[in-house]
Order: sequence, then structure tokens, then C-alpha cells
Amino acid sequence: MNKITNPSTPSRLPRSLAFAYAFLLTAAIHMAAQPQDVEQVLTFSSAGDFLLRAPKHWDGTLYYSTNLKDWSVFEGGTIGSSNGRIYLCGKGNTVITGFETLETEEIFWRMNENEASSDPRKWAFYATESVSCSGNIENLLDYEVVASGGHPEMAHGCFSQMFRGCTSLTSAPSLPATTLANDCYRFMFGGCTSLTTAPSLPATTMAKNCYQEMLGGCTSLTTAPSLPATTMAKNCYQAMFVGCTSPTTAPSLPVKTMAKNCYQAMFERCTSLTTAPSLTAKTGHIESGNFPVVILTQTVPIDKIEAHNFSELSTYLVKTATVTIVCDDDSVVLAARYDKGYTPPFVYTTSRMRGEAGKSYKLIVQHHGQTFEALTTIPTVVDIDSVIVSKADGAEGKLRLHISFADDPATKDYYKIFSNDDTESKMLLSSTMQTFDDAILSDHNTMPVYRGQTYLNQDYDANFLPGERLTIKLCHIDAHSYAFWHEYENSISFSRNHILQFTENLPSNISGGIGCWCGYGVSTVKVDLAAE
Repeated sequence: MNKITNPSTPSRLPRSLAFAYAFLLTAAIHMAAQPQDVEQVLTFSSAGDFLLRAPKHWDGTLYYSTNLKDWSVFEGGTIGSSNGRIYLCGKGNTVITGFETLETEEIFWRMNENEASSDPRKWAFYATESVSCSGNIENLLDYEVVASGGHPEMAHGCFSQMFRGCTSLTSAPSLPATTLANDCYRFMFGGCTSLTTAPSLPATTMAKNCYQEMLGGCTSLTTAPSLPATTMAKNCYQAMFVGCTSPTTAPSLPVKTMAKNCYQAMFERCTSLTTAPSLTAKTGHIESGNFPVVILTQTVPIDKIEAHNFSELSTYLVKTATVTIVCDDDSVVLAARYDKGYTPPFVYTTSRMRGEAGKSYKLIVQHHGQTFEALTTIPTVVDIDSVIVSKADGAEGKLRLHISFADDPATKDYYKIFSNDDTESKMLLSSTMQTFDDAILSDHNTMPVYRGQTYLNQDYDANFLPGERLTIKLCHIDAHSYAFWHEYENSISFSRNHILQFTENLPSNISGGIGCWCGYGVSTVKVDLAAE
């Protein structure tokens, strides 16, 4: 914190501070309706007197007092306390420390850490003792709206980095707003190393960047706040607790709708965290003419990944869920069973329902009091007309495959190719970079078929060998399935690239979880490649 050097006594202001305080009092302008109690103000208090510096970036009026009786308009600058107290409230504000223009915002977010810490919008304390903050932060926006039971409107970046780097701050004000604005609390308490308790965060619908790095570097924070939000927004929780080294337990995340980067680096460098939140991951499909298959797992806490080998990951399988599929007026509860033909070898399936092209299928998963739902439709079947085998260019003794099929030029269509040369496996591997829409098809509607790839492939070769027996599956898929598989293929490719690292969750059509519930209109062919 910014300390006053060599005070004469802990309870007496230094002379230079007293002069500054006396100067400020000469500019007193009183309000017509003055708050008379702490319910209508934001209170800063300390065991000794202190200074508060607050550059003016608000768009209405702020008032200050040191005794709850005499009020003055605050035009920004430095205020001195009296008996260790400063009271603040406002009228007609929608922003306190936020951005004047989008250009200003962009310039700020390109600052390095040292430049950002000294940004002229942030507030600062100069004190010999710690400072606590109490009361409703919304009183700074409009205390009369708060007194009437309302919530003042917040504008873009409303309280962004307000107390960033205030190392003397030990307690936070309440943040009761339920309707948030983009960037509203971004970096608000970043680097407040003496903050021990986080404010309650009751909002259930997020806004872009709203909590991004909000509590980053709060090393004294022992408990993370509850996070009841069920609807995410881009970057909403990104790096929210980065560098919080004291919490041992993460809050539960009852998310219903995922968004880009919403959890990215949320608990990075939380070195004391022993229990991380888990999300239920679901992958499943139902295809034309075949039975549904659903695999359920819990996500592996990121701090535990290196502690497990591949065989131990089975501990994260969900084996006790109730899985139901509803189509039209028919519903079927799937049976859970071990099946070594799948990876991981535990699935939910049934022989009482087969997929039909043109029909929609709703997946309902119930587990530990939570319900997850997804909906998919099986598109029409597009038949594989032929398989073309040729010698691979530049790869002696290896073969290249193409398939041809009849795409309907009058409709927008999406496709996914799977292939497999393992006759014991019931899972066909995603053919590398073979999720596409019909915009890239040639006049002859032909596409190459590459060998399926997984993260476990050590020496991957997209070509095939003479003598192999293959199964090729052309799946006509919907837009949700296309988005999932397209990003999955990116993750396979980019994860091996140190520059283009893949750090986002895959797109999901599952409410409350991650993964995808896919409907496939399937055409399958088996190919015997002649031995040389």
C-alpha cells in the first residue's frame, strides 16, 4: 500500500496532509437532500487518518463527507479523512472509473502491468493503517435510486480496476447488481493483496468481460465467492482468480450456456486449490438405422492431469446417471454397460430405439440433482456412390482414397467423414480435417479420405497401406455437430503447435455441460485394399 512516511503519531495527520485537507474543505458545496446514515453511502474507514485519491472519471456527480452531516461536491483529486472516516455517494452516474471511448479502452488493455497499475482512473489510498470499505457500491451511482429499492444503470466499464493495486484495502463493498454491463468489474480488485473476503456476486446472467481478473492476485483471499450465474458471456470469468494462492476450494459452476473463453485461466496459479469444480462432459450420437450411444465423463481438474496415467482416467466416468432419449411421443431410458469396443469402455445405449432420418431426438441426463439437455436432428442420408483408390504422390507403396457422393446444390449441407481399420473397435475415428460444408465441394462432389487421428497417434500418416481393410462412414450432419467437429479437428492440429495453442472449450449444444449430442445421416462402405 502507499504509506505515509514518518508520521508524528499514528492517529495524527502529517502536516502536509492536514494542509491538503484544509484546502479541500474550503470548496464545500452542499446537496439539497443529504444522506443521514451509512445505508445511503459508501464508507471508507481506518484506525488512523488517511488520504483517498480519485481522479474524476464519473459522468454525474459525487459527494463526500467526513461526518455524515456536511457534504461537498467532489470534483476529483485527493480527500483527507477525519477520525479515520470518508463517506461518498453520488447522483446521476452510470460509470465511476470506466472508459471514455472505445479507443481509450483499447489503449489501456495494451498497457503492461506496471503501466496499468498506475492508470489515472484507478483510486488509491495513502495510509499508515489498513483501510476497509463497506456499504453498497451502487450508492456511488445514485444513492436515491438505491434508497428506493432500485439498481442504478451501469455503463461499459463502470467500476473497472477501481481499486486495482490498493494493497491497504482489507474489505470490499457489496456489489448487489443483477444486471451487469460489459467490463463492469474487470480488474476491480486486482492486486489487492490484503483483501480477505470477496463481495457477494448475485448476478445470474453475465456480460462480456464482467469478472475478468476481478480478483486476480488477491493473495490473502481465503474463500472464493459463490458464482450462481447460469448464462455465460465471452471472457466473463477469464482469469478471475489468477494468482489467488490461498483458496483451497473452488466455487461450483452451475453453468447452462457456455461462451467463448468464459472459464479460460480462471484458476491459473491458484497453488493451494485442492478441489476444483467439475463439468459433466457428454459425447453421444444417434445415427440413421442404428442405436444411440452416449458416453458421460466428468472433466479432469487441470491441476490433476499430470498425476494420472491414461488407465486411471476411468475414475472420471459417470456410471450412475439416468439417461433418457425422447423422440415424438416415445421415450427410452438407456442402459449403462461396459463395452470394450468404445473408448472409454463404458456407454449408455438401448436396442429399443433406432435413429430415423428427418427426426429430432432430445437427450436428457440426470445426475446428482442436475439435469442436462440437448437436441439434435438426423439429416437425410447422402449415399457414397463410389470409392476411388490411387497411389499416393510422393509416398511410395502407399495409397490415397477419395469418395464421391451426390450433394444437393439447393440446400446448405454439412458433412463429417469417419474411417477405421480396427475391426474390433465400434468407434470410427474422425478422419483428419474432414469436417466440411458443401461450399468446398468440387463439381464432381468428391472428397479425400484420410486416416483417422487421435491425440495418441505417435507417427501419424494420412495415407493407407495395401492390404488394409477399412470402414468409411460419410455422415450428413447439422450445424451444431459441424461446429463441434470442426473445432475438435482444430484442437488436434493446433495442440501440436507452440504458437497456435488451443485453449477453448469445444462448441456444445448441451445445456449445462460440454461435449456434443450429434445426429448423423449415415452412408457406410467397407473397402479391402488389394495387397501388392
